[in-house]
Amino acid sequence: MDLKIARIRRERGWTQTQLAAACNTTQQQVVKIEKGMVDFQISTLFRVADALGVEVSDLFYTRQEFEEKANKLSFDKNWNLSELTLMEIAERCSILLGIPAMHPFWERAQIIDNKIRFLF
Repeated sequence: MDLKIARIRRERGWTQTQLAAACNTTQQQVVKIEKGMVDFQISTLFRVADALGVEVSDLFYTRQEFEEKANKLSFDKNWNLSELTLMEIAERCSILLGIPAMHPFWERAQIIDNKIRFLF
């Protein structure tokens, strides 16, 4: 699952500890949620969305947003995508953008004309 929680939290100038307090959870749990390392209840998403002042749907990247961010990064970094594996690209995007490397979108990714495309 690819969530925009960390980005939205940072835009608001909040620490993970502040978000945790607003959601009645721990900072460690916020870290796990932001990194996609934990299965959480939908009620947790509602608490996070309420704390951040957004709708639950605003917490998720769309396929288009995901693709645009990955391609902008690859362009900005001047990557020759034909020389990289999808796992290498996913890892770089994870490190530099916070896009989880194990997101289901990557399962449908292809490199076409030196661009990442998520085909469905």
